[in-house]
Amino acid sequence: DEAGEPAAFNWGYDPVNYNVPDGSYASDAQHGEVRIREMKEAVMAMHRSGFRVIMDVVYNHTYYLKESCLFKTVPWYYYRQEQDGSASNGSGCGSEIASERSMVSRYILDSVMYWAEEYHIDGFRFDLMGMLDVPLMNRIQQALDKRFGKGEKLLYGEPWAGGECHPRPGTALAHKGNMKQLDPALGAFCDNTRDAVKGSVMDEMSCGFVNGGGLSAEKLACCVRGWVGDWGDFTAPSQTIT
Repeated sequence: DEAGEPAAFNWGYDPVNYNVPDGSYASDAQHGEVRIREMKEAVMAMHRSGFRVIMDVVYNHTYYLKESCLFKTVPWYYYRQEQDGSASNGSGCGSEIASERSMVSRYILDSVMYWAEEYHIDGFRFDLMGMLDVPLMNRIQQALDKRFGKGEKLLYGEPWAGGECHPRPGTALAHKGNMKQLDPALGAFCDNTRDAVKGSVMDEMSCGFVNGGGLSAEKLACCVRGWVGDWGDFTAPSQTIT
C-alpha cells in the first residue's frame, strides 16, 4: 500500500518493480502518471539548483520471491538457488538476483539506462554490488560512457554482500577482491581505511588509530594511496571511496 500509511514505510530496500517510482512520495499514489511526472519535476528542480542526483539502486534482490513479476514471468530464472532448490540468500532478504544470466543482465542494464535517459539520473550507487557479476558492472559503466560521455554518469557501490552468494560456477562477483577486474572508472566503498582509523564495524571491541589501536606505517601508506599496490584491492585511487 503506497498511500502513505506509517505501517507501510520502508527505506526503499524492498524493491518490487525496478522501473517504477515509489508512490508513497507522490501527491497521488493511485495514478501512475502522477508519480512519474512528480519525480521528473523533482529531478529537474534539483538540477536547476545545481545539484546532481545519485540514485541508490537495489538490483540484488526483490522484496517478493514467488509473488514477484520476475518469478511469474519465468519461474526461478531471475533468482539464484541453493543446492536443495531453495532461494539463495546473499542479500539477507532471501531472494538473490541471478545477475550472471543473460536476460537478467540485460534487464538490469536496460533499467539503469532507462533511469539515466528518461529521468536524467546523474549516477547510481549499487547496494550490495558484491552480489552482482563483474561483466555486468563493466557493461553498465561502458554503456553509460558511450551514451552520455566518459565520466558524465557516476557509478559506484558496496563491494560486498549481505551473506553467502551462490552464483553460477565461474562467475566473478564485483566484490572487493575483484575490484581490479572492474573498469577503473567504477568506484567502491573501501572499509579498509575506516577499519584502520576506528576499528572494524563488525567488532565493537576492535580498536583503530583514533581509539588507541595504533596504525602501522604500511597501513598508513595504503590509506594515503587509496589501497592501490601490493596490499590494496584497487587499480587506481579514484576507485576508492572512504
